[in-house]
Amino acid sequence: MRAPPFTDDINGEMVLPNFKLPNLHTYDGRGDPEDHLRAFISAFRLYCVPDAVICRAFPIFLHGNARKWFWSLEPGCISSLDELIDRFIHRFVSSRPITKTSAYLLNLQQGQGESLRSYAQRFNEENVQIPDQNEQVTIAAFTNGLVAGIFNTEIHRQYPHTLRELWERVDQGIRSEDVNRMKREAQASRTGQDPRRRKDTGRGEQGPSGTSNQLRDRRSVFDRIVKGRTSTSDAELTPLNSSRTHVLAVMRQNHLGRNPPEIPGRRDKRNSNLYCAYHRDVGHETEDCNDLKREIENLIRQGYLKQFVRKDGGFNRSVSHRKNRGPRRDDRRDTNMHCRGPENRREDKQPPRDGSPGYGPNIAGVINTIAGGPTGGDSQNSRKRTYRQAKMEVAEPSSRLSEVITYGPADPVPAASSNHEALVIEILTNNYVVKKVYVDPGSSVDVLYYRTFESLKLTREQLTPVRTPLVGFGGHVVHPEGMLTLMVTIGRHPRCRTVPVSFAVVKADPPYNMLIGRPTLNALRAVYSTYHLSFKFLTPAGVAEVSSDVGAARECYLATIQAAVTPRPSPRSEEKRPAVLSIDCIDPQKAGDPNRLEPGDEVELVVLDEAKLDQVVQVGAGLPSPLKEEMISLIKDHRDVFAWSADEVVGVPPELMTHQLNVDPQARPVRQKRRHFGPEHSKAISDEVDKLLPAKMIHEIQYPTWLSNPVMVKKDTG
Repeated sequence: MRAPPFTDDINGEMVLPNFKLPNLHTYDGRGDPEDHLRAFISAFRLYCVPDAVICRAFPIFLHGNARKWFWSLEPGCISSLDELIDRFIHRFVSSRPITKTSAYLLNLQQGQGESLRSYAQRFNEENVQIPDQNEQVTIAAFTNGLVAGIFNTEIHRQYPHTLRELWERVDQGIRSEDVNRMKREAQASRTGQDPRRRKDTGRGEQGPSGTSNQLRDRRSVFDRIVKGRTSTSDAELTPLNSSRTHVLAVMRQNHLGRNPPEIPGRRDKRNSNLYCAYHRDVGHETEDCNDLKREIENLIRQGYLKQFVRKDGGFNRSVSHRKNRGPRRDDRRDTNMHCRGPENRREDKQPPRDGSPGYGPNIAGVINTIAGGPTGGDSQNSRKRTYRQAKMEVAEPSSRLSEVITYGPADPVPAASSNHEALVIEILTNNYVVKKVYVDPGSSVDVLYYRTFESLKLTREQLTPVRTPLVGFGGHVVHPEGMLTLMVTIGRHPRCRTVPVSFAVVKADPPYNMLIGRPTLNALRAVYSTYHLSFKFLTPAGVAEVSSDVGAARECYLATIQAAVTPRPSPRSEEKRPAVLSIDCIDPQKAGDPNRLEPGDEVELVVLDEAKLDQVVQVGAGLPSPLKEEMISLIKDHRDVFAWSADEVVGVPPELMTHQLNVDPQARPVRQKRRHFGPEHSKAISDEVDKLLPAKMIHEIQYPTWLSNPVMVKKDTG
């Protein structure tokens, strides 16, 4: 047997003879590895067990693929508990559940006829999966999902401001709902049998245990068999890494799947406390819906929803033993038992896949746009395959998008449209409202800039490596830091859509926080109008229109122009720079010299006079010691040749110090309108004059009127 992957210090740690292992579940590589570590380490810390003993006990609580991974490690490669934790999380990081945000709750809606208890229970099941809750978003999501009724009226009449207040009101509403339901049942029992039930049973009903009930049960079983309602075993389905409720939300956002069939049987005989979000009706829960299970399975077999397939098995099942058995029971039932009319045939067709269309590698590029990225694939073969598929496939109209999106004379045209402003919007992602998001339909990739990436509290461990570069940042090739998928909400409730967006994280410093390109616009099926400075897309509540923030667009435009014309960005670039009048006869000096040579190595400061500590020179730190000491001694011996102020510069010929303009002496000087400087600039001018006058570098002259304004040039040193 192979030795454990611990060092001798850990393997030699003694275990107390009376020590008992805690009762914990084992980990097989499925589920959250961090949750397993928290439970494992907390149980051992309770008994003050040393780290070495915790390491030795770790493989006892592993089985399956996790145990195989542990014993495949090299002996002696782990020397501490922290190193073991890092290796374990790094190996099973893909098994972590998908993190949801509070924005996901906006998709939850109370169904018609669904009880408040069922809706609150379903809402809480999704709410507890959100790590960083936004209290106000959670309250808004719950209240907006309520159906019209007495409770909805009461909750909006006195709107709750905290979650505690909201759940207290919900608890009161549930109790009131239960009391009303029990009263209705009591009244029905006092008045006799339900007339509708008597009409169905007729004379043949003989009570709860009579023959008529048995016939009804047999008829309901026969109806389920004929209509294909037999239960689907989980062993026949592809294992998923998320709940079916979450998968259903993604299906509806991307318009995947067919319309659900009606639930058989009468509605008043079903359990009203159980609600199915797929059928939008009561009778059973969403996770137990057989129709939804079969629909998800069919979509997975057709190549959709692959992100929800659990990697450790189920999807790549061997199909060789099924070839001689004919189609599956679901497929036989779909082909033989479904007798739908011609009006439902369009619903059987799958809509085209969402996402940006693929583009081949022969595109020369687009001016002022961003191209590249893994939109069409992260390898040459995948890009070619996507390009060929885009040429062969013909898009089919979706049966869900029946409403027409148009722009016409009735749509308002903003005044900024004449200035050809860009489309800049705001979005909601990761519980943050992100402003200054640039919408560029010419970009083949969605870009998230690194400073925004850090502001969203994201980590580099969440990035997926990518090899395809981006082209278009000023003609340069930029390699992304990685890819990251976020759930992005665009629009305002109720006319909004939440779609998964794959961002390329880029280290650049543009004035925008994000860039939305063709992939997201295609996922929304958006219609873009530069003339109206907006784009429209369909939502379950109707057509949504997102307009540009003209003020933010103008700010970003000016910042882009300023960055393009400024040689060196200053830390105070946000300060408003004073306007400089146009001067024909003077060419002011540019601040900064891009061709100035910088020291090639580190330098150290040498004080020439101990009485004047501010008078220092720089000497290369990498010089040999004898040469450096000799140079420092030489400089100190001749320190009197250094001029530290203007009045110390003496004996310089005037022809070397005087600047003459090459102009006609007979020409009249150009008179400028007098400008008034601020306190800071006025003080700087006075200080400079006070230094140059004693040194006789300038002298005062008299003119009958104002002639010229000083030209202020800010130095690199401040």
